[in-house]
This record gives sequence, structure tokens and C-alpha cells, in this order.
Amino acid sequence: MATFEVQVEGITGLSLDGSSSPTQDELTQFLKDGVIDVTSRVTRLRPQDIEDFTRASAEQTSNASLDINGAQIISVVREDGVTSNNWRPCRKVSPSQQHLVTDVNSLHFSSKFHPAYMIGDDSKISVFPTPSSDPNTFKVYYVNNAPVDKSGSTLVYTHSDVGYFADDKVYLVVLYAAIQSLMAKMTSLNSSLPSDITLPVIPVVPSMNTTTLSIPSFTAPSAFVQPVAPAGANIDFSSVPTAPSYIPSVLTLGATPTISNLTISAVGPVSPGSPSFTSPDISSIFSPTTSPPSYTSPVLSLGSAPSISDLTISAVSPIAPALTDTTITESGITNPSFTPPVMSAPDFGSGTGTEGWITTEEDAEMLAARVQEIQAKIGEYSAKMAEAQATFNKDNAIFQKDIQIAIQNAQLESAEDGTKLQKFASEVQKYQAEVSKEVQEYQQNLAGDIQVWQAERTTDLQKYGSDIQNNLNSFNKENVEYQAQLQQATQEVGLVLQKENQEYAVTLQKYSAEVQNYQADVAKEVQEYQQNLAGDIQVWQAERTTDLQKYGSDIQNETARVGNDMGKFQQEIAKATQKFQAETGYDLGKYTAEVQASTAKFTNDLQKNNTTFQSDLAKFSTDLKETQQENQEKLAIYNADVQKYNAELAGKAQEFTTSLQKDQADYQWAAQQYASLKAQYDGAFAMMAPPAPQQPQQRAARR
Repeated sequence: MATFEVQVEGITGLSLDGSSSPTQDELTQFLKDGVIDVTSRVTRLRPQDIEDFTRASAEQTSNASLDINGAQIISVVREDGVTSNNWRPCRKVSPSQQHLVTDVNSLHFSSKFHPAYMIGDDSKISVFPTPSSDPNTFKVYYVNNAPVDKSGSTLVYTHSDVGYFADDKVYLVVLYAAIQSLMAKMTSLNSSLPSDITLPVIPVVPSMNTTTLSIPSFTAPSAFVQPVAPAGANIDFSSVPTAPSYIPSVLTLGATPTISNLTISAVGPVSPGSPSFTSPDISSIFSPTTSPPSYTSPVLSLGSAPSISDLTISAVSPIAPALTDTTITESGITNPSFTPPVMSAPDFGSGTGTEGWITTEEDAEMLAARVQEIQAKIGEYSAKMAEAQATFNKDNAIFQKDIQIAIQNAQLESAEDGTKLQKFASEVQKYQAEVSKEVQEYQQNLAGDIQVWQAERTTDLQKYGSDIQNNLNSFNKENVEYQAQLQQATQEVGLVLQKENQEYAVTLQKYSAEVQNYQADVAKEVQEYQQNLAGDIQVWQAERTTDLQKYGSDIQNETARVGNDMGKFQQEIAKATQKFQAETGYDLGKYTAEVQASTAKFTNDLQKNNTTFQSDLAKFSTDLKETQQENQEKLAIYNADVQKYNAELAGKAQEFTTSLQKDQADYQWAAQQYASLKAQYDGAFAMMAPPAPQQPQQRAARR
């Protein structure tokens, strides 16, 4: 037959060894636990099968020496102290009676033929009378709680059978071990789940290079200094009109339309109040507290019990005679002793003995002489032995004669004691007869009194039973009427409650319709508001567009006017200057040259500063491009590292997910197997359970 390990592996699909989960040692423990669990369940569900799990202890010779680890005791037996293996059943007593069972004057006294046992400290068993060696030993039959195989070895996973156990229940032990193995496997899967993902090394963000040159700044040339006009030049500008001034256009916008808040004129419906139901109260119709029928118990009147006096024995017990101890006098009697003759043993040795003459010397004559010598010694020893035997026989005959005389004397001395005992026996018989007579009279008188008392009690009880039945009939009649009234009142109250519930339901339906109408009105007003608002905004936007267009046209017209006036102003200035030169002949060439020189200097400074700025800007641009190129290379390397990091991270995540999915699948499979085996295991015990008792209605229906 397959071992338990092979059977469990076949059921669970697990592969077990010394380091698996569970281990083989753990499987051994599961098997032991399974034996205990199955034994406990079967003996609880089917007590008649307890013999299948019975184990007997070894014979015990002392009390409080056997420890069965709290096992259920089936029976305790003790030898009768006369014949070996003649076992007597022991009754169980409490520890409080351990002295009474040893007291010969106690009703609880336990003899060897009616022994007792108790369970004492630490579940140790003691038997009374106190056991000793055979034939006074005891042993215990108990439900085995130390799992072993049928050879008596402690149960392990390599076994294939269970001792002190029903063979048809062994498969349940295998199922139990398989269930626990799957539980251990599921527990181990929790600890074997993949650990948190070990992230690869995050790439280091590169440090970006910065330009070695600063951003160039433009240096403006020195401010243009207009040369001082020559003294004495007095140009008449009276005919020159006033320089035109720019009159800014004024933007005039219409007032922003006022947008009023949305106002809902629709009035919401009033929500109905909480329902007010009439609390069920049938007191106005029917009072259940005052109306129920009451059962009046009849009064049992019993006559007084007869007074039973104690039995008093007037007969006087005889006095036991004083007996003389009979002894056999052995003084002067000598025990015979046998003295064997003393002789030297014949020499059969290998040197100078007989064996030497035969095997070494090979001398036939010396051998014959040596044999004759030995035979002579044997003959002499035999003669002396016969003489010693005759002497012993003589002493023994004298010893037997003295013993017979001593025994005869002792018998003559005990004859007088025999006469005394015969007389005492006749007195005891007479005493017993007198006691029996008095006891018989007492019993007859007591029986008569009890019989009369029982007759009176029977009559009283019969009358009490009739009174009970009559009162019960009256109560049942009133109770039927009470229940009918109660049911009618309950129905009437229920109808009132049902009517109120329907009325409130109608109210809720009406409120729901009003809410829908209110929602429609609100939606209508909101839509009107939105349409009106859109129209107002559209008109306002059109007005604003027209105003802005007019403002732009005004700016253009004013700009054209100022430009035209400025042209006229410049013409008049030039005309006045030319007229001053023509009339005075004043030389303005130097002044004009100074103005041109100042202008040229300002222009050269501006060009020089601009050239310097453009050169610095070109250098800065070149350095910036180089720096950008270096940073682009660093970024390209960093991006490659990031892509590699992402690839490694994705791989680890995929590996973690795959391992997790596998563990989940293993766990689900183990859980399904566990549930299936657990249902099979529990179902087996459900089939063993006794059927539930039938209800009275079911029994009546079957009849």
C-alpha cells in the first residue's frame, strides 16, 4: 500500500521533501493531528464505534503511575487477587471518596471483587484496593490519543496504516493531512511572493555647460549737443504760425448694458410632511392585557405521610467464645541431614591421566590398570554413598515420628475449641432466627402502612389530575375566544394602517407631479433669460464695434491734419531763415558746419558702438552655439541612459508581474483544492451524524 506521503502528494499535486512547504516532518505532524481529529469526531458522532479506537494499557502494579494524557477512558479493570487475568470491572468514584472506598465499614468500600478507580492529580489513575504484583494488577482501556502505526511505532509520513484505528477511516486522516498541507502551501506562497522591485540605478542628470561670454550690451553714444547759435543773429519768426499741436481723439463709448440677475417666478411645490401613521393600538377595540383568560391551578391536598419508626432489634447477639491458640512444639526435634561421602576425583587428564595413556603413550597395559583403578574408586564411592543414604533414612524416620507426635498433641488441644465453636454457631443461628422474625414483623407493618398511604395518595393524585383537566378545558375554551377577538382586533388595526399608508402614497404621487411641473416652469424661465441676455450682449457688441471704428477714423484724420500743418510750419521757418540771410548777409556757414560736425561725430560714435556691439554679439553667438552643441551631446548620452533605464525597469516590472501572476495562479489552485477536500472531509462526518429528531407535526402527518 502506498505511503501516506505518496497518497497526500497524489491528492494535492504537491512534491514534498525535507525543505519543501510543507516539509515531510510537518506532514508527519498533520497525520498525527488528523488521527486525533478523526477519532474525536467519530466517537462524538457515533459513540457505538468507540471500540474501533480502543487501546489497552500495560498491567500496572502501583497507583498514580499511569498517565494516558487525558484520553477518554472506556473501562478500568483489576485482577481479583486470586487468579491471574481474572479481571473485575472498576466503578468510577470521585477523589472525595478515596478514603471511603478503603473503609470496610463504609457503604462505598471497594473489595477485590468489586473494585473502584478514580482520576487524581495530573490525570493519574488510582485503583482500589491498592494494586500490586500479579494477580493484583490493573489496566485501562481508553481511546487512543498517541498515533502509531499497526506495529506500534510512532506515526510518520513513511507509514501506510494506523494502529488502534478503524481501517475504513484512514482515508479521512489522509484527507486531513492533505488539507493542512494545502493550507501550509498557501501560507508559504504569501512569504514567497516576489519582493518589491529593485529599481536600476537612475541615470545622473548631466550638468549643463554655460557660455564663457556675457551677453553684450549696447553702449549709446554721447548725447547730441546742438552748437550754440552765433550771437547777433535775430531771425524774425513773427510770420511763422504757431507750431501745430496734436489734439488726441476722445473715445466715447456707450454705457455697458446692465445685466440683471435671473429671477425665477415659478413657485416650488410644498413638500409633503413626514407621514403620520396611527400607531397600532388595539386597546380601544380589545384590551389584550385585561382580556386574556387565566388558568387556575388546582390545589393538591395530600394527607400526611405515615410516621415510619426505626427498626429496633430486641434479640441479644451471642458472645463469641475465647479460643486457645494451637501451636506445634518443635523443640527436641532434630531435622535429618544428609552428608555425602568425600573422595578424590579419578584422573582422566591428558598428562598422566587416562586420556594421556590413550592418546599420547598408547600403552594398553597401563591403560587397563588405570581403568581398573578408576573402577575400584567408583565402587568404593558407591559403597560409602549407600552407607550415607542409610544413615539419612534412619534420621528421617526418627524425625517423622517426632513430627506425628507433635501434630497429634496439637489436634487434641483444638478439640475443645471445636466444641466451643459448635455451641457458638447454634447460638448464632438462634439469634439470626429471632432477628429475622423481628425484621419480618417490621416489614409487614411497614408494608401495610405504606400501602394505605399509597392508596390515599393515588386517590388524591387522581382527583388532582381531574381538576387539572377540568381547569385546562375551561382555559382552552376561553383562550379560543380570546385568540379570535385578538385576531379580529389586529386585522382592524392593520386595515387602518393600510388605509393611511395608501393615502400617504397618493400624496407623494401628487407632490411628484407638482415637482415635475415646477421643473418645467423653471426651465422655461431660464431659457427666456438666456435668449434675452444673448440679444442684449449682441446689441452692445455692435455698438462697441461702431464706436471703436469711429475712434480709429478720428485718429487718422487728426494725424493727417497735424502732418499737413507741420509741413506748412516747416515751410514758413525755412522762408524766414532765407529772408534773414538775404537781408543781413549774416554768415551762418560756420554755425552750419558746427552742426554738421556734431552730427557727424554723433553718427560716427553711433556706428562705432554699433559695430562693437555686433562683433561682441557674433562672438557671443558662436560661443553659445558651441555650448549648445556640447549640451546637446550630454543630453543625447543622458537620453540613451534614460532609455536603457526604462528598458531595465520594464523588464523588472514584467518579471515581477509574471512571478506574481504565477503565485496567484498557484494560490487559487491550492485554494480550490483546499475547498474541495475540506468539503469532502466535512461531508464524510455529516453523513455520520445521526438524523435530526422529527417534529411533532411531521410525526402526526405520517400517522
